[in-house]
Amino acid sequence: MRWLRCAMCSLSYPGEATILNAMLYFVVVLVWGSTWIAIAHQVGDVSNAASICYRSAAAGVLLFAYLIVRRARLRFTARQHVLMAIIGITMFSCNYLFLYAAEQRIPSGLVAVLFAMTLPLNVINSWLFLHRPIPWQVLVATTVGIAGIAVMFWDDVSGAHFDGTTLLGVALALGGATCFSCGNIVSAFSQSEHLPVVQAEAYGLVYGALVLIPVTLATGGFGFSTTGGYLWSLGYLILFGSILGFGFYLTILGRIGAERAGYITVLFPVVALLWSTLFERYVWTVHTVIGALIVLAGSALAVTPRRRLSRAAAEGEVVDERRQAAPARRQ
Repeated sequence: MRWLRCAMCSLSYPGEATILNAMLYFVVVLVWGSTWIAIAHQVGDVSNAASICYRSAAAGVLLFAYLIVRRARLRFTARQHVLMAIIGITMFSCNYLFLYAAEQRIPSGLVAVLFAMTLPLNVINSWLFLHRPIPWQVLVATTVGIAGIAVMFWDDVSGAHFDGTTLLGVALALGGATCFSCGNIVSAFSQSEHLPVVQAEAYGLVYGALVLIPVTLATGGFGFSTTGGYLWSLGYLILFGSILGFGFYLTILGRIGAERAGYITVLFPVVALLWSTLFERYVWTVHTVIGALIVLAGSALAVTPRRRLSRAAAEGEVVDERRQAAPARRQ
């Protein structure tokens, strides 16, 4: 476990608060890994669009209340509002609409594999739109992470029958990953323009809820459920999934870059299975264990700065040279 602790303490660029970055990273993975259980209680009599709209609107209102109490800045330019609207529509509304719809058509394991495509999309989009170089270890970690997720959910992937319904589910899941990645890139750009994270999240949540209103009206209207399962899961998703989870994720995204923060989408399915083991008696298989270990190895590689890997390689070369020189000295 030493390599994992070392990697978690290396989540920032040189000179940044590594402990804070590691804590943010850990909390996001832990919280978003638990939201899958809550989301399962949201699917039922209430339309998906209505549930997502309630979640975004309530989270946005609570964040604005916090900002007003803190007397934070709330006035922004039209250009900044466009950026915040894009973040809200892609990350807080359309992303979930696509994923909820995909869950109804294909196995959840296959959805997890496809949503993990956010990681390579972030790497490519960061290079295309933010002009960030792609470190070799990020490319390797991306490949390792996707392979690990595929191994974890191999039964779902191999057992899928690719008929029309399945292909539609695949397209929807990839649409969700694409939306999420686009939101990641816009958020990273907006933070480089010094747009505050909390305000961007608050406005984004409200914009996302507004976009969902016509979608909700067209897909069953604003129904509501007063069952205990629906209420507690909605409250949990509002406070932890949206306010806390997205707030921390957008912060870590701005600190370490979208190409590295995207690995969270690969890690939280692992944590989701851990939560499922505790609360739903999920039984781990050989595929699940091997896949989880592969994902963890890829994560350690993704978040370890290139300078530390180069230093480790140099130290290894020195050790090899000393070992080779030792027999020569004896002779």
